[in-house]
Amino acid sequence: GEYDLLRDSLRMRPNYVIFGEVRGEEAQSLFQNLNTGHTTYATFHAKNSEQVRVRLTTDPINVDETSFGGLDLIINQQEVSISGQSERRAKSIVELREYDAHSEKFDIEQPFVWNQAIDEFEGTLPTEQADTISPLLDEIRHENGWSRAELNAEINRRRIVLSYLMANDMTEYTQVAATLQGYMYSKGNVLSSIADDTLVSETDRFRQMKNISFSINPS
Repeated sequence: GEYDLLRDSLRMRPNYVIFGEVRGEEAQSLFQNLNTGHTTYATFHAKNSEQVRVRLTTDPINVDETSFGGLDLIINQQEVSISGQSERRAKSIVELREYDAHSEKFDIEQPFVWNQAIDEFEGTLPTEQADTISPLLDEIRHENGWSRAELNAEINRRRIVLSYLMANDMTEYTQVAATLQGYMYSKGNVLSSIADDTLVSETDRFRQMKNISFSINPS
């Protein structure tokens, strides 16, 4: 069963757990894993973030609302029409905060919202002088010991990587996964490959290596 698979996977001390699609009682195993502190990804069908809560806490899934403390982020993807073509877009990125049992709703933050008219995300990234910040980004900043300027720099580096993948039609699973793995263990090497326009030929090497340590010419 899925609970047994989950238990065995946790014994391997994973950095990430990808749970797959949640449709029924297996969601209870998902939330057990979320509350162990392991970073976990799953997919789920619901109209919006509030309907995620409704569907998860009612039949046939029945996750206890007290378990929701482990759920940080909901990305709502939908099929939309762009210039007459059917496309998939992440329409909203919602951070879940505290659950209010009285109102039966979460406090939420929406740092980024997709604007269909211009097919772009809108949102304000934190600045060094900003008084407020996305709470989840702020948690990530504290966990890594970054200043807000360092957080912005990291966000911009990741934007460069994703933009390069899109611009060069590197959308196959193996290419994306290899690039992200390479960035995780040696972001300088990936950024250097982008600057040299050699990333396409480097992805096989990224996929085969866990720890990448190459000499990079600063120029």
